[in-house]
Amino acid sequence: MTKTVSKMQYYALTGVAILGFIFLFTTILFLKSTVLLESFFPGAFSGSVYSGAALLQQSVPFDDPLITTVPADQAEAERKTRVFVSSADPMLGAPSADVFVIFFADVSDPAAANYIDQIEALRTRYGDRVSLVWKDFTQPNGATSTKQQLAHCLADQGLFWEFIQALPTATGNDQSAWETLATGLGADQLTMKECLNSRQYQAVVDQNYYYGTTVGVINGHTVFVNDRLYTEAMSVEQLIAKIDEVLATFN
Repeated sequence: MTKTVSKMQYYALTGVAILGFIFLFTTILFLKSTVLLESFFPGAFSGSVYSGAALLQQSVPFDDPLITTVPADQAEAERKTRVFVSSADPMLGAPSADVFVIFFADVSDPAAANYIDQIEALRTRYGDRVSLVWKDFTQPNGATSTKQQLAHCLADQGLFWEFIQALPTATGNDQSAWETLATGLGADQLTMKECLNSRQYQAVVDQNYYYGTTVGVINGHTVFVNDRLYTEAMSVEQLIAKIDEVLATFN
């Protein structure tokens, strides 16, 4: 009888050990898959907009936000926009501006091209009271992604805004034409090619896209004016009216 009980105990303990191992292995796989999905779809499991700290935990080279956005306990009066903006994002203007016009844009989108065409007019009209910020919103690994990566490479040479404004004058819609255009603007060709070939900014372009989907961006001509979201295509007059509405709250 004693041997029978011992065998039963042995089999029971072995079964428990196997079940425990299966549970542990399954949990590890689930956690790994969750982290992987979060890296591609920020906020998918948390249900909230990523904070600057959360973005810093990713492999994408973001740094501290330039403007207040994310802490849940942050005083509402201190927030200008809920959109995370970092020094990886091209910006015309200062972090101290009253209003941030944030373009989640695709350079191939006609409505976005209209906004780009009015950049100088907006800067002349508002000066330091308004800052313009660019965040990419283009499908990862698409043709436009390469164009926007090139624009970021040119940002390192101080030519980001000049490049996206000059794109309509390119002689073609391929990488060679874009590089020729950039060279004509004064870009160092070797530095530009090394940057683009290394895909140094692919992670930034892709992260902007996935991040945009968590804050309500649905197309390549979405605009935030501080915390106000506009997904419809607007004329420059309509955009100016939206900016003036927000500026009036600072008077």
